[in-house]
Amino acid sequence: MSVLSIPEVILAILTRLPASKHDDTSVRTLIACTKASRMLRAVAQTDSLWLKHYRARWTRPRLTDTNEGTWHQLYCLRRAKDIDFRSLLDTIIRVPSERDEAASVLCNYEGFAWDMLRMELECRVPEDVSGIWKEDEEQSAGERWDGFGEEWVDGASERKSEHKREDKFDTREIKPDWIQRRWWAKQALAAISRLDAMLDIMRVFYTNQAHATSIVNAHRFERGIIALSGLMGVNTHEMSHNYDSLAQACKDSLVEYGIEVDATSSEFDLKTFSKGVCDWMRTQGFRRTQGDQPYNDLMSSFPHAFMTTNRTSIPMSLVCTFVAIATRLGFLAAPAGDVGHVHAWIALPDYQRPDSSSSPGTEEIDWEDEQPLRRLHVDVCYSETEPFLTSEKMRQTLESLDVPQARWKMFMEPCTASQANDAASCERSASFCKANINLDGALYTSAITLFIAGPQTPGAAQYLEWITAVTKRHYPLDTESVLRMLLQFLSDLRIGDNQIPEIGTHLRNEITKLRVSSVNVKKRKDKKYWVGMIFKHARSQSLGLIVGWDEPDMLFVTGTEIDGLYRQHKQAGYKTLGVNGIMIYVPEDNVVPLPSLTGSSEDEQKPAWDRVRALMRHGMSIIERTFTRVEVDEELGRVWFVPAVSTAEEYPEDTALGEEYMRRL
Repeated sequence: MSVLSIPEVILAILTRLPASKHDDTSVRTLIACTKASRMLRAVAQTDSLWLKHYRARWTRPRLTDTNEGTWHQLYCLRRAKDIDFRSLLDTIIRVPSERDEAASVLCNYEGFAWDMLRMELECRVPEDVSGIWKEDEEQSAGERWDGFGEEWVDGASERKSEHKREDKFDTREIKPDWIQRRWWAKQALAAISRLDAMLDIMRVFYTNQAHATSIVNAHRFERGIIALSGLMGVNTHEMSHNYDSLAQACKDSLVEYGIEVDATSSEFDLKTFSKGVCDWMRTQGFRRTQGDQPYNDLMSSFPHAFMTTNRTSIPMSLVCTFVAIATRLGFLAAPAGDVGHVHAWIALPDYQRPDSSSSPGTEEIDWEDEQPLRRLHVDVCYSETEPFLTSEKMRQTLESLDVPQARWKMFMEPCTASQANDAASCERSASFCKANINLDGALYTSAITLFIAGPQTPGAAQYLEWITAVTKRHYPLDTESVLRMLLQFLSDLRIGDNQIPEIGTHLRNEITKLRVSSVNVKKRKDKKYWVGMIFKHARSQSLGLIVGWDEPDMLFVTGTEIDGLYRQHKQAGYKTLGVNGIMIYVPEDNVVPLPSLTGSSEDEQKPAWDRVRALMRHGMSIIERTFTRVEVDEELGRVWFVPAVSTAEEYPEDTALGEEYMRRL
């Protein structure tokens, strides 16, 4: 009897097949076995064989390893659904008139479509430009951080991640729309993140409010802060797991330095523990921001920033990190705040808030008078000098700020998740106005949060204007996903016994405006050059890429000080992208076509892909919205950025000119 006829031997061999996200060779081998014979089919469908292949391909929704007997079936079902999801993405890329509807369906699947979109975001590109996306792909691979240690001090070192890039195992074909495929997959992922985040914000403000000192409230506070990054389109799925790793690393450090972390131990001291957490946070770079960098201060409101590059951060972010660590180590914790400065409240796990009717006056809030000590107010921001806030000092601060005494109690007690998130959004809005910086994403997060928190307030119309303006400029797939969900929220919401129809009608009208898509089709007259052409600027000798063109504009010519050009009032103006990533208008006389390499001087014989990389290095934000791929003829040194479908609709004759240029002998 052949060894290969023994099922156990076959199973052992098939177990050795490597799992890969991008290479289907192992899976194809298993499928081939199912078609070879009855015995091989039974072995190849063994459930344990499929678990690692499933895990290599899909991360969401997260499933436990206890789903015995289902992994082969799940794998087949998910591959079938991925075909459907990819078809929706193809529609988004290729059929602008059906883009919104396809995006709505895709976003409704949320986590189930996530991993397919991530794979399309990392679709194969020509090897000559693969390095352009390398940093983004490595960042995506490290979204779950498995530990915190010395490599994380000041957030300056690279992440360590178990996820490896699979370039050498990627056997996929390069799609003819590889630039647009990555762009639209990124937009779909961001729309799903914003949709999830908006739903989290709604839960923070409208789910039954938990007591401010409860673990439930702490979790909602954390979810609300994390949702701010989600509203910026950042993947927040793993952020809570990252806090798990952060808390474990903090605990290990405290134990190593002899600080008791078990609240039931007779040696436990709440002050020592709390100060130890703050000290450890500072060793990892979590400390108060200094200087006058408004952008950094503003970005420090967002977990994807203050958990990495902006660990030098603002009080609310530091408090969020402290609360996340303390609650994971078994303690009660919450944000608390006086005017203009939030701090943290922490208590023993069995702490019960005293009944105010039995403890009137100051005894209710003077934590330092309790024996034994059961709660603290921790000033995480200034923990290196004065880590604890006494009740008397808080009262003095409130009095100096002219806060009415009747409101002191509110600022001296833990606050709810909704109060903390509302305060954080107001603070971001104030920082935005003060900084006078065009940070649309940060403005959008504040506007969404404040709008959800108070759709009936006088400022709601202004928030809605900000939301729709940013959506129109930056978020092309949000109209039928995020904004429509916001409209549904308004339709279901009641303030007291009344609905708020006016603002709902306003939002409905704005959505209708965004749905109307009109293409300004531009007909060529005597234009020499075409969209997608690389040229050299006659004056600066720098490379440029034509991304559009307009008819002669007298006001434009005068305003940009190019009046002295020959035929200035009769020539077209080309919208161009420079190698510095800046868009400028260039008159036709300043556009010099690049010569073919054949017969050109040695100085001009730069490889064609070098020109492509030079333009892509700083100009991808423009290129990926405008073009679908790059065609290169290295022998002749010709390069053509092929217009995307939407671009081709606007400049319908330019694509034919580009094709002719590439074919010309």
